[in-house]
Amino acid sequence: MHTMVTFLHTTINSFAANITAQNTNAMYSQSSAYLCLAILVCIQVVTSRSIDDISNSREQRQRRDVTWDKQVGKGTVFGTLGNNDQGLFGKGGYKQDIFNDNRGKLQGQAYGTRVLGATGDSSLLGGKLNWNNVNKDANAAIEITKQIHGHTNVDAALSKVWNVDKNTRFSAGGTLNTDIGRGKPDYGVGATFEHNFG
Repeated sequence: MHTMVTFLHTTINSFAANITAQNTNAMYSQSSAYLCLAILVCIQVVTSRSIDDISNSREQRQRRDVTWDKQVGKGTVFGTLGNNDQGLFGKGGYKQDIFNDNRGKLQGQAYGTRVLGATGDSSLLGGKLNWNNVNKDANAAIEITKQIHGHTNVDAALSKVWNVDKNTRFSAGGTLNTDIGRGKPDYGVGATFEHNFG
């Protein structure tokens, strides 16, 4: 584990130096993709340890996740190595504020995860956008994930609050979740009307 963490830190530092030397948006996107692939490859190295070794190690040592983040260009590279009920896992990616002004704040993120467990291994790639505007009491989010050798999932949510007057509020929102190509999507809508008679 220590060797893998050291290798990941070396990969991050190399990635940071590469980004610093590059100044175009195209290079940010390309380097982010390379980083995600590098992290997934590093996590795959853990397969040299058997599931029994992982279980025994978990019993002997107290659980400790390793998390880091590093400012790179206009965004942040992040990663986590640890274990949970599913087994040993690793996650790494890149996030960046696309804008943060009177339109609100929009953040984009791309990431990859790898899980090694007693019931099998799995890999996933994902990306998401989160937008919120505090002044307008509105937020929205969409996340797309792709299970390697599996399905693609889309998860979206939107909500908004209207202050009709100082004693009255109306809020509404909706959610959507679907596995592309696997049946009908699940969706929900809701609304609340509040009035303070005091």
